[in-house]
Amino acid sequence: MRYAGVLMAFSGDYERGLELIEKGMARNPHHPGWWHLGSVSALWSTGRNAEALIAVRKVDQPDNFWWHIWRAILAGETEDFDTTAAALADLERLYPGFTISTYHDEIAYWHVTPDFVERAVMALRAAGMPNLTD
Repeated sequence: MRYAGVLMAFSGDYERGLELIEKGMARNPHHPGWWHLGSVSALWSTGRNAEALIAVRKVDQPDNFWWHIWRAILAGETEDFDTTAAALADLERLYPGFTISTYHDEIAYWHVTPDFVERAVMALRAAGMPNLTD
């Protein structure tokens, strides 16, 4: 149910996706922290950044590169430069050489909407993530 919600959210049906994500997590109260990444993306996509920040803190998985990407995206949009620097440093440690181009390659797997990718790329650039040519 949670996975279906993530796919719905990424396809642009953010509210229905978030509803299924939350139902799936409620049915399994001992779910892994990375399940919150679906909530983060759905909340962020609907402009609920304050709630997305709360959800991203629940992930707490230092070896999950998506966690660091979301930390950078949210911090980039809120101009929290200390957090963006830390998130990008953590990402570089975990996934050396990660760039905007790498983000495009990784996010393509999830078939998200072009608007989602464009907004995320703008936030990552604001966070200081390099392009492939930087």
